[in-house]
Amino acid sequence: DDDSCEYDSCAGCTDMEACNYDMEATIDDDSCEYDSCAGCTDMEACNYDMDATIDDGSCEYGACAGCTDSAACNYNANASEDDGSCEYDSCAGCTDSTACNYNADATQDDGSCEYDSCVGCTDSSACNYNADATEDDGSCEYDSCAGCTDSTACNFDATATIDDGSCEYGSCPGCMDSTACNFNPNATEDDGSCEYTSCLGCTDATACNYDMMATMDDGSCDYESCLGCTDSTATNYDSTATIDDGSCVYDCTLPELSFTVECDGTDLANFNVSVMISGDSDGWPFVLTNNTNDDEITIDGMGTEDLGTFANDSQVIFTLTSTSLGCEMMYGPFTENCDTPDLIDEPVTLTFGIYPNPSDGKFTVHNTLANAEVQIDVMNVVGQLIYTHTTESNEHGKVEINTQNDLAMGNYLVRIQQGDNVQVIRMAIR
Repeated sequence: DDDSCEYDSCAGCTDMEACNYDMEATIDDDSCEYDSCAGCTDMEACNYDMDATIDDGSCEYGACAGCTDSAACNYNANASEDDGSCEYDSCAGCTDSTACNYNADATQDDGSCEYDSCVGCTDSSACNYNADATEDDGSCEYDSCAGCTDSTACNFDATATIDDGSCEYGSCPGCMDSTACNFNPNATEDDGSCEYTSCLGCTDATACNYDMMATMDDGSCDYESCLGCTDSTATNYDSTATIDDGSCVYDCTLPELSFTVECDGTDLANFNVSVMISGDSDGWPFVLTNNTNDDEITIDGMGTEDLGTFANDSQVIFTLTSTSLGCEMMYGPFTENCDTPDLIDEPVTLTFGIYPNPSDGKFTVHNTLANAEVQIDVMNVVGQLIYTHTTESNEHGKVEINTQNDLAMGNYLVRIQQGDNVQVIRMAIR
């Protein structure tokens, strides 16, 4: 043996089924592979692979279906099987680039080309310039929009877009009175058009009826109609008020006041009024004001207070106000004539009440005599009577009142009378 033996030149894949079969190989070297030549070997399939020698079961027959008509909008050059999907509308249009309605996306001319809608005046300086026109038809004209374009000229033409040199400044008619509403500072000839009413109104910005358009004050400014409580947390909040008048009242528990009106038997020209304060409150201290003469006393707690002497037949009203919370209640009017002997030393105690307060128009009057006639009068804040009702209290001394159809939201005075007992209570409807 001359050591010349070699085994490589004849080694390779000897499996005829393999992709890399080597017909000259006599020794198999385990290099056979079966993937590189695998694919669809069915010529009828959409994915037929002419290079494939091993069928791998991947053949499919739907992907090559489509429109095979080259005249259709959706023609598919890759389709080998017509599936009936051909359509001829989506690509139809005017294919003439000189037409007004030329469609660059159209591939099928549908005979719709038209040549009129885009014809017009293409000169932007002309009166009849047509921004949509793409073809000039010689219709441009320059007279209909000509005029004076200077707004300071007497013959200024707001519709003119081309100045024709006609502006003149010596004969401007208008109102020349500087005190008139329509004064025209550019007028050179007064035309009798001056008027003095359209600009009248209240020019004070702090007034309720301030008119921002008015330039001449006519003395109509009003400072009361918009006054009220502007605090939305108050019981008498007025949503229409724009100026706060310090009248805001807040919920609190009032002490019970029992008033006594009496004659002392010696002074027949006057009567005395006193009050007994009882019950607890969260609004201490209170001020009790005599509305007749504005005298005030401060109430820090329970007890009895002498409120003074008043002339016979005087109508005396008291208002109890919390200095800390602002809640208040009105009592009265109280009156007496001590010149009538049988009234001496006969006190009258008034303890009527209303709840709820504020209310929605339905409220209850309590602490009246049971099963006895009661008259309820409701007045506005200036004392005008706007509701009255006479009825009989129930066995518990209560009277149910419903004013929802009679009274609007606002503040009112309720006068309650039963026999000689009379009391006025301030009430709010929300």
